[in-house]
Amino acid sequence: MTITSSLLGWIRSRLLYKVVVLYSLLTLIPLSVVSLAFYSRSQDLLERRSTEEAQQVLNRASSHVDDLLAAYAQELYQFSRNKLLHSYLMERIEPGKLEVKEALEEQLRYRLEEASATIGDYVDSLHLINGTDTLFQIGDGYPLEYLKAFEIMPAEYDHTPQWAYFTDKNRMVCRLKLEDPTGRQLGILVLALDTDKLTALYGNLELANFQLLNEDNLILSGTASERIGSLFSMKFNESVVKLIQKSRFSGLQYVYVADAKPAAIMKKQTLFSFYVTLFAWAGVILITYWLMRRITIPLTKLTRLMRRAGREEYVLMDEVSSRDEVALLCHGYNQMVNLTRELIEKNYKSELLKHEAELRSIQMYVNPHFLYNTLAYINVLSATPEGVRHIPDVNQRLTNILRFSISTGDNTVPLVKEMSIVEMYLQIHKYRYKDRLAYEIQLSPGFHSISIPKLLLQPLVENAIIHGIDRCAEGGKIRIIVDEDNFDLVITIENSIEDKETQNTVKSNLIPNRPGESKRGFGSGLKNVNDRIKYQYGASYGAVIVLNDNYATVTVRLPIVIEGDE
Repeated sequence: MTITSSLLGWIRSRLLYKVVVLYSLLTLIPLSVVSLAFYSRSQDLLERRSTEEAQQVLNRASSHVDDLLAAYAQELYQFSRNKLLHSYLMERIEPGKLEVKEALEEQLRYRLEEASATIGDYVDSLHLINGTDTLFQIGDGYPLEYLKAFEIMPAEYDHTPQWAYFTDKNRMVCRLKLEDPTGRQLGILVLALDTDKLTALYGNLELANFQLLNEDNLILSGTASERIGSLFSMKFNESVVKLIQKSRFSGLQYVYVADAKPAAIMKKQTLFSFYVTLFAWAGVILITYWLMRRITIPLTKLTRLMRRAGREEYVLMDEVSSRDEVALLCHGYNQMVNLTRELIEKNYKSELLKHEAELRSIQMYVNPHFLYNTLAYINVLSATPEGVRHIPDVNQRLTNILRFSISTGDNTVPLVKEMSIVEMYLQIHKYRYKDRLAYEIQLSPGFHSISIPKLLLQPLVENAIIHGIDRCAEGGKIRIIVDEDNFDLVITIENSIEDKETQNTVKSNLIPNRPGESKRGFGSGLKNVNDRIKYQYGASYGAVIVLNDNYATVTVRLPIVIEGDE
C-alpha cells in the first residue's frame, strides 16, 4: 500500500507523466469498452456453438453405444434360439447328461467369439442361471453376484433381451428369460460386459466426462469406472455444458458433461483483442510522451529553478527556442530573476550595514554593564579584611576578562575559550559567596573548537547569580551543560531559585509567546543574548527560559560551526 501511494504521488507531482497517463487512459477506456462488448457478443455465439458441438459429440457417441448394446441384445436373443440350449434345459429339469452341457458350452463359446469379432470385444462373460443356481458360465469374468435379482427384474416383455437397471460387480448386464412352448420358465441367460473395455471405448470416442445412467440417475457405466454404482450429481457450475439424451431402445440415458468452451476460439479471440488494445495503448503512450516532452521539459526546468529561487539561488532559464506561451513564461521568469538580483544586492548592502551597527551597539552595552557589576563586587570585597586579601586575584581575573572583551578581531571565539572566561567570572563571585555558591561545568572535548559569539554566556551566568544565588538564603548551584540536539549546539545554564518573589520577577521578564503581545524582554542580559543570536544566526535560534519549583533553566540553541570553517 505504501509503495502504491508513493508511486501515485510521484506521478501526480510530474506534469509529463500525469499527461501521458491521462491521455493513455482516455485511449484505453474506449478500446476496452469496444473489446468487452465484442468479447461478450462473441462469447454468447461461441457458447451456443460449443453447446452444438458437444451435442453432436454426444449424438455420435450415444448412437455408437446404442448400436453396441442393441447388437449384444440381439446376439443374446440368437443365443436363446439354440435348440441344444433348450434341450439341455429340459434335461436339467429331467436330469440330463454331461455331454449335452459340454456340447452346448462349446457352441455358445464359438458363437460368442464370432459376435466379439463382429461387434467388438467388450464381453466379460455369459451366464446361464436357473433361480439361484448358475448352470454354467462362459468367459473368465466374475460369477454373477445377484442371481435372484435377474429373476425378479421387471421387464416389458420377458421373452426379449433387457438391459438391467443395476450393475453386477460394476458390470453392465443384459438379461433374457427362456421359456418352453407352454410358457414355463426354463432359465435365464445373462450377458455381462467388461467395465474396463467400455471405459476404453468412451476414451476412443473422445468423451471426457460421459456417463450411462438408469432412470434413477444410478451410474451403470462411464469414463470414471470408480463412480459406477453411485448416484450422478446434477449440480454443475456455469463453466460446463451438461447434455442428457435418452437411449433409442431402452430406458437408459446418456449424460455428457463438456467444458463450456468458447475455449480455444475464445482464448485466441481474447488474446487478439488484448494484444490489439495493448499495442494501441503503447503507441498512444509513445506519441503522447514525444509530444508532451516539448511542453513539459521547459516547465519542469522552470519549476526546478523556481524551487532554487525559493532557496535564494537565482539562476536564469536558458535554451528557450520556442515562441509559444511556455516560452513567454520562461522569458518572464528571467526578467523577474534579473530584477530580484538587483533588489537583493541593494537591500543586502543596506541590511548588512544595519546589522553590523546593531551588533556593535549590543556589544558596547554589554562591556560597560559587566564592568560596572564586577567593580561593585570588588567594592563589597574591600569592606572586610578577608575580602581585601582576594582583591589582587580578583583584579587579575577581571583584567583577563576585560582584555578578552575588548580584544580586536573576530566576534566569535572557540567555546573552550568562552567557557574559561565564564569560569573566571564564577571564581570572582566565589570569593564573595564562598560556600553559598557552587558551580559545575560539563564540556566534552568534542565541543572545544565550536565557534560561538564572544561574551555570549557571561550575561546569562551573571543573571543566574543576581536573580538566583544572591536571593537564596542558603545559596545554590549553577550548572552549565554543553550538548548537541538535532545537529545544533545546546548550552543549558541552570541555577537555583528559592523565593516566590524571585520567580514572579523572572516570570514578569519573560518574552511573550502569544502573537500580538508587546515584548518586555528577558531583562537586559537575557534580552541582549537572545537578540545577538537571532541577529547573527536567524529566528530559529536563540535563548529560552523555563522555571521549575527550585530551578531556572536558560537554554541557548546555536548552529554548530567549527572554528576555522567558512
